[in-house]
Amino acid sequence: MRLIHQKYLVIAGATAAVAASVVYAAAVWAGGQKGSKRSSTTTATKRVLITGAAGQIAYALAPLIASGQMLGPDTPVLLHLYDVPAAEGLLQGLQLELEDALAAYPLLQGVVATTDFAAACLGVSVAVMCGGVPRRGPGLSKAALMAANCAIYRDQAAALAAHAEPGVKVVVVASPANTNAWVLQQFAPSIPAQDITALTRLDHNRALQHLAAVLGVHASEVTNVVVFGNHASSQFPYGHLARLRGEPILQQQQQQQQQQQQQHCLEAAELEDYLRNEFITIVQNRGQHINRLRVQLSPALSAAAAICRHVHDWLLGTRPGEFVSMGVLTGQNNIYGIVPGLVYSFPVQCSNGSWSIVEGLHVEPWAWARMKLSEADLLEERALALQYNFYPKSYQLTSIQPSSTSSSSGFTTTVEFAQDFTVTYRGTFKIVSNKRANETYVLYQCGTPNPMDSADTEMGLDANTKVFQIPLSSVAVADSSAAGFLAELGLIDRVAFSSTFSYNTCLQAIFACGQEAVSASAPFDYDPSPENDAEFNASLAEWRQESAAQGSQVDAIFTSSASSNPKSIAVTSFADPGVLKRAEWVKFVAVFSNTEVEAEQLYFCVSFADPGVLKRAEWVKFVAVFFNKEVEAETLFSSITTDYQKLNASARAAAGADAKTVAWLTQFGDTLTLNYAQYKKEYMEDAGGKLIPSADLLAAGAKLEEGLYSTVKYNFNASVPAQKTGFINVLKTVDIIFDDTYSANSSHLLDLAAFKTAYGLSDAQAADIPAIAAGQVWTFNKRLGARNADGSVGSDWFESSVARPDLVLGDFVKVITPAAAANAQLKWLRQLSDSQVLSFSGPADCADVKTAANAADRCSRAQPARICPNAYRDCATGELRTVTDPSQRCEAQTVCPDATNANTTATPKNAAARPAAFAFGQLLTALLGMAMLALML
Repeated sequence: MRLIHQKYLVIAGATAAVAASVVYAAAVWAGGQKGSKRSSTTTATKRVLITGAAGQIAYALAPLIASGQMLGPDTPVLLHLYDVPAAEGLLQGLQLELEDALAAYPLLQGVVATTDFAAACLGVSVAVMCGGVPRRGPGLSKAALMAANCAIYRDQAAALAAHAEPGVKVVVVASPANTNAWVLQQFAPSIPAQDITALTRLDHNRALQHLAAVLGVHASEVTNVVVFGNHASSQFPYGHLARLRGEPILQQQQQQQQQQQQQHCLEAAELEDYLRNEFITIVQNRGQHINRLRVQLSPALSAAAAICRHVHDWLLGTRPGEFVSMGVLTGQNNIYGIVPGLVYSFPVQCSNGSWSIVEGLHVEPWAWARMKLSEADLLEERALALQYNFYPKSYQLTSIQPSSTSSSSGFTTTVEFAQDFTVTYRGTFKIVSNKRANETYVLYQCGTPNPMDSADTEMGLDANTKVFQIPLSSVAVADSSAAGFLAELGLIDRVAFSSTFSYNTCLQAIFACGQEAVSASAPFDYDPSPENDAEFNASLAEWRQESAAQGSQVDAIFTSSASSNPKSIAVTSFADPGVLKRAEWVKFVAVFSNTEVEAEQLYFCVSFADPGVLKRAEWVKFVAVFFNKEVEAETLFSSITTDYQKLNASARAAAGADAKTVAWLTQFGDTLTLNYAQYKKEYMEDAGGKLIPSADLLAAGAKLEEGLYSTVKYNFNASVPAQKTGFINVLKTVDIIFDDTYSANSSHLLDLAAFKTAYGLSDAQAADIPAIAAGQVWTFNKRLGARNADGSVGSDWFESSVARPDLVLGDFVKVITPAAAANAQLKWLRQLSDSQVLSFSGPADCADVKTAANAADRCSRAQPARICPNAYRDCATGELRTVTDPSQRCEAQTVCPDATNANTTATPKNAAARPAAFAFGQLLTALLGMAMLALML
């Protein structure tokens, strides 16, 4: 770092000098506040930031600011120059030139030139944002341009908000300027939106000049042109409101022509035609024309002059009766018919650092279409910005890095197979849609505003939209099928209440401690008879009491059905056709995990519904979104898909033309079923087996049943002799039998004898069935939980197989085509023999509680640990603040009062049970590792 004129001038180009540059910038700032020897005025020194300062616009702009053309002839300035490290040499070169010209710039009090953005922002009163990825012709798509600039302005917003002077005025110059300004507004909430503007003054000045040229006057004599819309080719320069020496030009034109006698002056009719056509085209294309003449160099001198006039008029005021063009945020009152929430160029008047849109101006009917065209262009840009995940680093809750194959961040969930859910990223929140359940959920980041407080109709959200703050911290699992997804994502420690049918030993430990999950759905009256009313009403009252008590202690409840409860979430994938689709629901579970979300109830309708192998597994991604576990889910699903497809190829190749015939059976009473659901068919065929042709089953007397969740069954009635015979004849063609008949106590299929009894097979009949004779009868109850008091047990087949189809296929290949899985270990399948004993795993096997000294210690360990953030929202400013002492994280948090009730006292919600207002999930360590977080906050 070099110091020149030590009291006034700092240059900190080297990365290693970041800390020193900040310290010295503060020293210069303090000196400037006390007054400068270089200035004869007592006006306080103003600090002006220029980003992209190694570029040509900054090169032209710096001397204009130093000479007082931006802030006036009496205001000393201290320039802050920022650019990326790669441009450090050019940055230092500009400093040296300013140093050599100090004698010519008595208002220039010093320079902070740095490649550290936090240092560059320190104490600035004006920020000129020239840095960005420019438009570069056909080689760069609009989407890529938006993504690149979203990343830049997302990250710079937090530092600007944290380090700039209160009341800082921001003008965004870098294209797409309007939308870049909008991004800044989203991520610098402590800077009022009206203090962040986009530069359209350059277009405004061009319009003045060209109109003056056809009128034969100097540009300074023409006022009140307007540039509506976007600083892009869709801009609409409107000259019909322009005035010449204070009078309307169309009324003055005839007199002006007579007085000046200039041949190029236009008749009024010609002027009207010019303003409608050539004038618009010339102004719209002026920048491109200059760019071509300067061999791909952007206009710099004219841009610098426009920036100075933009800020000058904003701070010091426009002249009476005149207005200028500025890109400003549209309000809720649809001024000039433009939709709210855009940074759109309007005619404005300024006074003392404030601007106001000039309303009520007469706009010709033909002009409205031009204005709406530019509006559409801005809406498209905003839509592209919203597609890009531009969480600011200070709001990110996981260590997600940009994808090497995409310009977007790794947050994005890509759905390849599943067809019943979607995930959309909208800045600081996500919109998740469960199309099967017809439910929509808004998931907003902990520490950011609830987007529903200012949601616009374009988002397609309504009063039925369910809103959750994420990630979830404490949940109840009323349906054990959710546990498989939670386990794969490392989220079992988030479970506070578990199901009686859990297999996971740590979930069993929770249940054993009396923490049984209550269904989030009310009990159903299966017997509507009057004599049953009292019993049902008592059951309903008990459920309501238990549900309310449990809901107050957790963020969400995973259960097996959708609900009209506004705090419920239906996780249904029963019918998405594909095994891998089913497992992607882990992503859905993973998207949740926030402390202090009051009694949110998550309705988990298992992922069996998305019918098919790959489709079912991909629901892991759906689950993940609620815990900010997208990266983990994407990685997991990619691995599952790869392993599944490799094993599938090996099994099919090994089987060849000698594929074994397999049957997937279920027995319920007299109904004997062969299952042909899509995912079951795929498992059998992908493992190298083949199913009995449907025509053969129908010919044997089976009845086809196609039902809920895309089930396909061929049923035989054992009480009808002909159908019983048909069933036995079908089994005589089968090499391997798989039976997944459900039994709550798993006593249904203990051994081969039990199997023969269940299906009504005599020993002689069984001896004629090849699969039974060869001992090739398999069930899915190898992994069972400890027996409950009522004799019921949990089965891991119903718990974790949904999430891991690659491992399920390994089981099937081991049995059907063992040559393709020589080293595989059976996980769920158990081979029936005449004498077998079931094995069970209980709560004592949970690693988290094995070393507990006593039951109380075990139950304490089984509860979710308190998750506390390393950043929190400052209620006074709305900014994120860091908590550097880990022991103080939970204690530092408070819940900000509702904006609609200013008298509400900010106190921790549920302070005794869970003091942390926000929960950042399990990746706090990764967040702490983000070097930029401390810098930006």
